[in-house]
This record gives sequence, C-alpha cells and structure tokens, in this order.
Amino acid sequence: MKPLLLLSLLWLPLAGLAPAQKQAQTDDLTRSNLERALEAVQPNNIKADLYFLADDAMAGRNSPSVEQRIAARFLRSRLMRLGFEPGFHDAYLFPYEKARYALDADACQLTLTIGKTAFQLKIGQDYFLSPSARSERHSEQAPILYLGDARDAHKVEAPVEGAWVLVDGDRRPSRSTQSKLFERGALGMLVMPSGEDGKSVADTYGRYFANMTELGFGEIPEANQPGALFLAESAAEHLQPLLKGLKPGAKLACTVSETCSLRSDPAKLENVIGIWPGSDPVLRNDVIILSAHYDHVGVRDDGDVYNGADDNGSGTSGMLALCEALAQYGPMRRTIMIQWVSAEEKGLWGSYAWTTHPWFPEGMKPVCNINIDMIGRNAEDELLITPTKNHEEYSWLTQMAEKHRSEEGFKSLGSADDYYWRSDHANYRKNLNVPVIFLFADIHEDYHKVTDTPDKINYNKITHVVRLVLRILDDLQDDKLG
Repeated sequence: MKPLLLLSLLWLPLAGLAPAQKQAQTDDLTRSNLERALEAVQPNNIKADLYFLADDAMAGRNSPSVEQRIAARFLRSRLMRLGFEPGFHDAYLFPYEKARYALDADACQLTLTIGKTAFQLKIGQDYFLSPSARSERHSEQAPILYLGDARDAHKVEAPVEGAWVLVDGDRRPSRSTQSKLFERGALGMLVMPSGEDGKSVADTYGRYFANMTELGFGEIPEANQPGALFLAESAAEHLQPLLKGLKPGAKLACTVSETCSLRSDPAKLENVIGIWPGSDPVLRNDVIILSAHYDHVGVRDDGDVYNGADDNGSGTSGMLALCEALAQYGPMRRTIMIQWVSAEEKGLWGSYAWTTHPWFPEGMKPVCNINIDMIGRNAEDELLITPTKNHEEYSWLTQMAEKHRSEEGFKSLGSADDYYWRSDHANYRKNLNVPVIFLFADIHEDYHKVTDTPDKINYNKITHVVRLVLRILDDLQDDKLG
C-alpha cells in the first residue's frame, strides 16, 4: 500500500471529530504499547485499591477468613472486567485445603482409681496438658510409679514400662527428662502442683489449654504419643495421702486411665489466578508468572486490626495496576499469568499449594517468576532485589531488572538475598525450577504491627515498581530469553 493512501486511511476515522479529539486519537496511534501501558499506572488508582484492601473492614485479610474471601472476589472481578482469562481451568480461584486440628476437650478424660473409687477428672479444670501431649491416645488402667523430683526423675531406676510416672512439680519437667522416661516405655507423666510461686496450676497452664482447644494449623501429631499432664490442686488432693512415706521408685496404691482426642477440620483457602494470553503462535506457550500475596495476619486479641497496607497490600494493589496496564498494552508475545496467593504469612502455603499442583493451558509451560512484596515504604529511589550477583541463583532475570531500574528512578537495586527463602518466589524456584526475582522495599518500623496503614504508603514508589515490572515484561518478548 502506498504511504499516502495508508495515511489517508488512518485519518478517515478522525474526520468527524472535534480538534481536541482528533489530536488525542492521533497521539494514541503514535504511542507504543509500552508507553500506553506505563501511562496507565497511576498512583491515585493504586491508592484507591489499597485503601479498600487495607481498610479496618477487611480485618487484616487473615488466612482463612471471610474478609480474605471478599478480597479474593474483589481481585477476581477486576480480572474479569479487564478481560483476563481464568487461570485455573474455567475458574479464577484456585482452591486448596490446609489441615488444622484442636484438642477435643469433651472427649478427653483422666480417671484415678483408688481402691473401689474412681475419680473422673475433667481436662481444663482438674488437669492440663503440655502442648507436646496433644495426641490421639487411650490407655486402660495402668499403675503409677512415684519418681520424686521432676528434675531427677529419669535417674530413678524403676520399671516404668507400661506405667505412668508421678513427679513433684517444683520445676516443670524438661523435655529431656520426659523423653528419657518415654523411651523406657512410660505411658505418660503426671505432675503434682508445687504452689511455690503462688500461682495455681490453672493460672499457669490455662492459657495453653485455651489455645489447644481452638482449631490451628499444623500437621496432626502421630497417635499414641505420651506427654506430661499437670494435675490441678483438686486432683492432687486424691493422691497426697498415698504419697506419705513413699520413696522414688515406689508404686502408688492407685491406677490411672486416660483418653486424649483431637478434632480436625481442614481450612479452605484460595489463590486468585488470571491469564493474559500471548499473541505469538509459538512464544504464547511460554508463561511469565507474576505473583504477590494478598493475605496478612488478621486482628489482634484486643480488636486492633493488622491492616497490612505495605505487607502486602502494596504488592496486591500494584498487581491490580499492572493488570490495568496490560489491558492498555494489549497482548504480549508471551503469556502472562497473574497470581495473588494466600497464606504467605502462614508459611508460603498458597504458592506451595499451586507450585506442587500447577495448572497451565495445554501446551504451555512456565519460564520465570517475578514476585513483589512490600513495595510501598522507605526511600522512593531505593529498591531491593534477590537474587543478586552474590547469590548462587543470580540469573538473566535479575540482569534485566538492573538494566531498567534507572528508567524508574531507582539509583541501584540493593540486596534482598537474606529474604530469598522468605517469600513466595522461593516456591516457584524450588518446585517449578524457573528463574525468579523478588522485588522488595525492605522492612520498616511498622512491619507486622497495627500501624502498617495506607496513609503511610508512598504511592509514587509503588507506581515506579509496577512500571519497572512492565519494562521487564516488555523486554521479555524477544525471541530468546536470557
């Protein structure tokens, strides 16, 4: 087509427009995709999103919580509005479960039998467990051996196999003492109250009991693990008369049976995932993963909210801005996958769940990961990255960030190598075996405090970090990576 004819065709849609409209559309035609995308990243838009995500009404976006589910659906709605495709089969939410368990107090029982009388002791009132004693177990009536001082109980030569041991509780028995006795076959340990510090057993161990009855995360303990049980004053009264004149190693005229039960209820959590498909027939099968965790740590016991504005409302809202920018850019040659992951604060659970069971459209594969976390505080021209050239995982991906950092006003990229295993990029590297970078603006005085609020965020800084990521993405569209 002749140049003059092409120019006239481009001008035809503008003919009926006012002069200002004509100029705006002409300018838009002459700007590159990258320029349009960079211009779309605006601090006020980021601020609006972050003020929602870090509002008190979001209750710190704990994993799991109703408020976190609301945040997930807010992120999903933005992906849908901007035209991103679902990132997990036909859905935007990637569900996973995490085990959690608690002590089932109603099913726990300790029975002391003296002569023909059985004394039923209630957990949380007549006795308390050490945290290590949480385990599914049941023991029928067994003898009790008195071993004296808790500190020296393991030194007493006595046949403890198949028996419970009773110790004086002037000092809490050490784990070493307990382990040595349990290795010798003791079924468990009963600890008498000392009363020396003026506190009751309930005062000392009641808070542990309260925590143990609330569902918490972790691996369910192996069954039949023995542990220490702390007798309250009410229970100790039954045994005191039997101890008169007994020396360590002697058997009490009493038997004991115990049942300890747990209840479990897996928590349902979710990551939010969207796909921005690539345009190149071949390169579209390369998937660049962008990640940020959207959870924080919830609400304090006194009701104060850990808003998590910087950690990681900044990265979450930054990713929203990045999505807006991609919508202005249009399809890149390679496919972009956006991932907001949950439960980073609990131990990188969301990224672990996905990277150990990843899903990609047929024929696609991951090629790298860019992770952003806490990018809204500290000096505006300072930014950290890992891996640096001093780290064994240093790669072309870090070099690309170094290449573009000055275009967004960062005087250098400092080292975040000390945090290499502390955010979600670690799972993408370990489980997907792809190059990763982590962009991070460092901790500050409000880190993991209720004072991490949106009014303290530098929204210009988030803007520059997002624009840096855009420049890296644009540079990642060459035929070859690295």
